[in-house]
This record gives sequence, C-alpha cells and structure tokens, in this order.
Amino acid sequence: MSRLGASRSTLKDLLHSKAPLRNARFSSLLLPLRHLSRGRNLWGGSLLLLLAACTSPFGLDTPWVRATEPSAEATEVATNAAVKFSFSAAMDMLSTEEAFAVSENGGKVGGKFTWDSPSNFTWRPLVPFSPGALCEAVLSTRAEDEKGNNLALASTLRFTLAGDPTPPQIVSMAPADRSAAPVPTNLLEIRFSTAMDVEGVKGALTLSPSPGQVITADAAQKCFTVVFRENLAYGTKLTVGLAAGTKARNGKGLASAYAASFWVGDDFVPPALLAATNSRGMALRDGQTAVAFEKDDSFTLSFSKAVDAPSVQGAFSLSPYLGMVWHWPSSDRAVLRPDPSFSGGSTYRFALGEGWKDLRGNRAAAGFSAYATFDGPHSAPLRVTGIADEMGRALAQNAVAPVPSWNGPVLRFSAAVKTATVVSALSLTRVSGSGSGGATLQAFVFEDGDQTVRLAIAGLAPGNVYKLVLASGSAGARDLFGNLLAEDWIFFFQT
Repeated sequence: MSRLGASRSTLKDLLHSKAPLRNARFSSLLLPLRHLSRGRNLWGGSLLLLLAACTSPFGLDTPWVRATEPSAEATEVATNAAVKFSFSAAMDMLSTEEAFAVSENGGKVGGKFTWDSPSNFTWRPLVPFSPGALCEAVLSTRAEDEKGNNLALASTLRFTLAGDPTPPQIVSMAPADRSAAPVPTNLLEIRFSTAMDVEGVKGALTLSPSPGQVITADAAQKCFTVVFRENLAYGTKLTVGLAAGTKARNGKGLASAYAASFWVGDDFVPPALLAATNSRGMALRDGQTAVAFEKDDSFTLSFSKAVDAPSVQGAFSLSPYLGMVWHWPSSDRAVLRPDPSFSGGSTYRFALGEGWKDLRGNRAAAGFSAYATFDGPHSAPLRVTGIADEMGRALAQNAVAPVPSWNGPVLRFSAAVKTATVVSALSLTRVSGSGSGGATLQAFVFEDGDQTVRLAIAGLAPGNVYKLVLASGSAGARDLFGNLLAEDWIFFFQT
C-alpha cells in the first residue's frame, strides 16, 4: 500500500471509530470532517494528508488533565484531604510542580508532592486545611509532559472543606453598635465567625431607613461590605438587622436574630488649632511675634481632631508669599516646609482663616494669625561688627591713617564669611584730595575662621579722603549660610 493510501486508511479508521478521541482539540476538528469524508472534494486529499501529519506520534499531542480528586466544586471535603491530578501523558515532574499552587480562602498553602506514576501526582498540605475554608488548586499551562509539550488548558479545581459544626456568630460591625459614624460615610462592614452563604446574607440583611446599597463579600466569605448609594446624612440613626437562621456555608444558621444601630454625626464640636511649632519646639502664638527662627525651619500644625486637609490648605496664607510643601503624617497633624527657604532677617505672617473644617463637616470657630522673624544664628543678616587698625585699635568714621606707615584696616564680621564674596564686594575710592596714582586693595588675609579680614592697601597719598565700601545685595558679601549683608557698609578715612 502506498504512503498516501496508508494515511487515508488510518484517517478513515480514526474518523469512523466509535472510541473516544484522546484530545478534545482534535475531537472538535474531526467531527465535521467525518461528514466531509463521505463526499468527494478536490482538496480533500491534501487536507487528509495535513490531518494525518498533525496526529502523527512525534510528541505533538498536547497533554491534558484526565481527572482530579476531590472533584470540582466538591463540598464537605476532609480537612486533611489530599489533592490528586491524573494526566493523559507522562509529565515532566519539575515543571508540573512549579506550575501548581493551592490557596485557602485566598492565602497560599504549602504542601508536599508524591508521584504515583509519571502521569499521576498527589499533593498533601503541610498542615490540615481550616474547617469550612474555600480552597482552590490551580495548574497553569507551564506544566509540560516528558516530550516538552505544555498542558493544553489550565486547570482550576475549587472545593470546600467540611465546616465547623457550630452556628455562625457576628464577630463585629463597623461602625460599631450604638456608636457614632464619621461623616460623610457610605460604608458598613459586618464580620462573621465562619464562612457564610453569600446570597443568604444578602437576602436576610435589612437596613432602616434603607439608603440603597450594594453588598459584597471577601474571598473567605466571612467579611461583608455594604456600600450605600449615597452618604448618610447628619442625624441619621441606621438600624441593621439579620434574621435568625441566616445560613453559614456549613449549613448552620444564626441562633437568633441580630439587631444593631449607629448614629451619624453626634460630634458637632468645632475643630481648633492646638499648636504651631518648628522642629525645635519654638511656638507661634496667635496675635504675637516670635523671633530667632531659622530660614530653613519647617512648622508642624497640630489640631484638636481629624481635619479635612484640602480645607486647611485652602484657608492657610503666608505673607510675604512663599511656596510651602504640605505633608500629613496623620489626619490631625500637618507639616509645612518652605520652598525655597524663608529669607533671613525677614518677618512673615502665618494665618489660618475660619473656612477650614474637620472630617465631620464642623467648621473652625476662630482664625489664627501669628508673626515669625527669621533671624536665628544661621539666618541673621551678615553684619560688619567692627573695624580696627593694624594694632587692634578701634577706628571711627573719618579716622586719620598715617601714610606711608599704615598698611590697611582690619574688618570683623558677625559670622564666618564666604571669602570670595567679600573680596568681590569690597572697593576703595578716593573722594577728595590730590595726589599721583590711585589707591588699591592689594591683598586680603582672612583670619579667625574667616570671620576677620586684614586688608593691605597700596597707593595711598597724604591729605586725601578715601571711601571703603562692602556691597550688599545678591552680588554682595555672604556668610557661610548664604545670608546677605543687610545693606552697604561704608567707611571713610583720611590720610
């Protein structure tokens, strides 16, 4: 028999065989072909050859799951039950185990594999399952047979463990019974001691007045969340009820009816600003001016209760204006950081208007306004604190400098300086008199940790008046903390 004849004969047997096909994917393809094979078709020979090649035994037949234990959606499964999978082909053990996972009420469960044969494995939990738990065993298509073919379809097996025979109880409700709920609120949470029948709880739950709601349950079916379609209004008393006999997954019902209630918005006390302090505990006080703050200080606002953050930030102002970065470590505390830093030597007004409110909608009864001056040790403007001659004797304006023996004055600052800014900011000019040439600042010697500069002046002429200037402003002298000289410093001397 020719090869084509053999292929046609094999395919004919396969098409008309009453035995079940091994592969569901080929089964769906072959069914219409059985009808096609009864007639004549010009391209039938080619199709038969292609199909014969696809079913040839060269490792192209994908494996599939034949059976599982427990069966799908089984209930009352023993807590020490093993999970078994049977396959249509010998499987690669490593890839199959890596593709397998078991969870209990949504949490992963550890276990141990044993292989009864290359096409059958048993998985046992390291510790028994929890009574009444909902379990899920998942085998992904990453599992391969010994020929390297991946599993045809992922397999998900769900089953429920035998439950606790005790009747269910309500463990908690939030908001709690006889409590006050925050406003606005549109949530109610009820937690049970065991997995519940979801539809049974939905049918048995009553709310009065009924705000309209959507009820959902978590994966463990113990926690039920009720989302109201609208926020409950102030003054509302909501009564919650569950009928006796409301069923758990173990078939047991609530021993008695449940009734609880809570009020909405019984707190009408206005919020208050308790304190405004920097990181060193220095406080801003309403109506007062405080000093010695640093230009990089951050401030913490502490409130009497949880507040609505957007309303607080909207009611806050700082003048002169400066950008502020807000951080809320908690709902009753805010931290403000300047961006960029405050200006050294400046005074700012901190104000919080009356428009801010707490989380229950209560508005603040009083505003807040305080002043802070940023002139701390690292923020005070740079100053020239003194000028002396070479011998250390203090000089006054229009001092007489001996010529040519006088080399130059010594300047002392309020803080260590950035030397380059002092060198560029110092200038010397002759304002009256006569003489040849011009006086110049020839050398700068910084001493005392850059808090003193000794000047060397060349070209002084007798009988002249000179002006020594240290410039301020953005191009003027600065200290090591970047603080500017407050204003131009000017000194006159006569030779």
